[in-house]
Amino acid sequence: MLSQSKLMDHDKGYLKYLALVGEVGLVLVVCIGGGLLAGVLLDRWLGIGPALTLVLLFAGIAAGFIQVYRLLLPRNTQ
Repeated sequence: MLSQSKLMDHDKGYLKYLALVGEVGLVLVVCIGGGLLAGVLLDRWLGIGPALTLVLLFAGIAAGFIQVYRLLLPRNTQ
């Protein structure tokens, strides 16, 4: 049978990964949504077609995946 401290350590591991999954999702939503929103607003303001929407959407996707890659890189804890 596991002791109370081992159970708490085990639960902390799950919570750590759950927080990481939430952070990854939030980073992707903010980057992609921010690029899309900025593109739509600039396109409306400048009165041009969906050019900036597409450019900033792809820039947001790229920025989101770059941030997720940096987030998932193993960190040096020394």
